[in-house]
Amino acid sequence: MIASRDAFRQAASTDAPRTPAAVEPLLSIEGVSKRFGAVEVLVDLSLTVAPGEIFALLGPSGCGKSTLLRLVAGFETPSEGRILLDGADVTRVAPNRRPVNMVFQSYAVFPHMTVAENVGYGLTVDRIARDEIDRRVEEALEQVQLDGFAARRPEQLSGGQRQRVALARALIKRPRLLLLDEPLSALDAKLRDAMRLELVKLQESVGITFVIVTHDQSEALAMADRVAVLEGGRLRQVARPETLYRRPADAFVADFIGTVHAFPVRRIAVESDSLDLEVERLGTLSLPATLPSGCLPGEQGDDGAVLVVRPEHIGVATGDVPADHVRLSGQLGDIAFQGDHSVVEIALGDGSALSAVVDEHTTDALQKVGAGTPVTAHWSIADMNLLPRDASASRGKYP
Repeated sequence: MIASRDAFRQAASTDAPRTPAAVEPLLSIEGVSKRFGAVEVLVDLSLTVAPGEIFALLGPSGCGKSTLLRLVAGFETPSEGRILLDGADVTRVAPNRRPVNMVFQSYAVFPHMTVAENVGYGLTVDRIARDEIDRRVEEALEQVQLDGFAARRPEQLSGGQRQRVALARALIKRPRLLLLDEPLSALDAKLRDAMRLELVKLQESVGITFVIVTHDQSEALAMADRVAVLEGGRLRQVARPETLYRRPADAFVADFIGTVHAFPVRRIAVESDSLDLEVERLGTLSLPATLPSGCLPGEQGDDGAVLVVRPEHIGVATGDVPADHVRLSGQLGDIAFQGDHSVVEIALGDGSALSAVVDEHTTDALQKVGAGTPVTAHWSIADMNLLPRDASASRGKYP
């Protein structure tokens, strides 16, 4: 199950979860493409990031998210398009002249320096006065809860503490924008959960805009105000986490953000207040909805629309089910106990399978009847989404 971003926000602050104000963007990426030789890594990408936002770039390996971060930092130059910070074009401005700092996946903490020397390194290079460096190092270490660690060496620190040293070194320069490339990937699962909360707390306290690159859906949804989903160098969707999960733009986003079962749609007929669908394995269904962008009426074929449902909306019954529910018959398969819920496999007659997330009561009942028992997977038509396989062709630029 995917953790709630609002739960992380509420744990990090007594204030309600923030919605970025309607102000001029801090970062604007306009029509950016990037090629390395004949390989196109980013394709005509446009988005904005508001001041004070935690903005996540999410996608599978090789989708272009780290390249985009390096373009914003100034370590790469776009093949086309431009990058603006506070309205100023910085597309070809050197990295050290941008109000931007970056925390790398490896942290890049200098092993021969103390924590204080690591944190103050950038100010030392800038020839800041020693008393000012000492004051700001002390302040930065307090911000990341490492006061008292100034004299330690990196080998005396845990992975989470080294990460906070890297954060303090970035924060001490007081950037307008902080870029974090897979900031939690080197941590174990328990520490990763703790550091998610620490990062949200830190961002709340310092007010710096964060752009985070991650391939971890839970990490992005838990921490970010908005998330951009990339695939193959293109933007699939930019939205708040709850919108991505509940109203994905297309089948790729739906499947990447959590889990869905997708049923190809063979035909769509538009009525006055509903859609009549012919759906593979489900037959004829009437969906009380308007036609989504990217879906066209008529014959669909393999590249057309799909009807999707998430496992948590699927019930599993050995007896009667509600008459108005969509249903598929099969046999009970494995039951994976997860504590307060279980993931149940239903083997279908065509050799495929569905998974359903069920509560403790249903788990107990299914464990009593055992594997191989005939069962019915069922769900409400209202819990299904009609989506195009790829909405990118019909979509404009993202605000």
